[in-house]
Amino acid sequence: MNTLSYKTVSANKSTVVKKWYVIDAEGEIVGRLASEIARVLRGKHKADFTPHVDCGDNVIVLNADKIRLTGKKMSAKEYVFYSGYPSGRRTVIAKDILRKRPIYALEHAIKGMLPKNKLGAELFRNLFVYADKTHPHEAQQPAVWEVGKFERVVINSIGSKKDLLAAAKIGAKSLKPATPAAKSPAPKASVKKVETSDDLKRLNGVGPAFERKLNELGVITFADMAALTDAKIETLEQTYNLTSMEEWHKWQDQSREFMNQ
Repeated sequence: MNTLSYKTVSANKSTVVKKWYVIDAEGEIVGRLASEIARVLRGKHKADFTPHVDCGDNVIVLNADKIRLTGKKMSAKEYVFYSGYPSGRRTVIAKDILRKRPIYALEHAIKGMLPKNKLGAELFRNLFVYADKTHPHEAQQPAVWEVGKFERVVINSIGSKKDLLAAAKIGAKSLKPATPAAKSPAPKASVKKVETSDDLKRLNGVGPAFERKLNELGVITFADMAALTDAKIETLEQTYNLTSMEEWHKWQDQSREFMNQ
């Protein structure tokens, strides 16, 4: 395969093909619906998406007055307006906004998800929101857009939501449905070492309390003390805030002398 023959294709006004879609907003959540509409307006659902070009499609939204908000947002969410004059700031709750200006809540959410520049203003002009179920764009023959289409495409191509979350946690590059793993035999219970040795009592500087701490860490005999590596000692120091490395080496030397006697 000649990889040099493949070039990145950027869309422009002469190559962009704009379609028309109609969406029924009845019963849909404002934020989730707005994010999907913004993606269609932006053109991110197309293979030739170009960030600086208006390559999205035209969207018609019906029944905008029948959208819903989750939780207590209908009475708690506030929209802020300012007249430009002193003391001209006023707030209106979502319930009153839907009653007075039915299409404002959805338009406000969508506009906030578009670029804040001239391109964003141009993309916003491709949106047509109506409070009822009629629209004057029959001549464009808009196709029906299924809400939640993006999520279904991703999930169907990968597997279940459970598989998607599991793959995201481990940072998998290739997401595939998980296959049941063979059950591994249960690990055998480890036998706790019996404290029968009095070796550590003969080491200089090891008192009863410190001896019990060493026993809990598995250091019971001279052989255990002499076999400790520097890496293991450093781990013990960091984890349990024990004594210095020099003291450990002295104990190891003493342990080896007692063992050779």
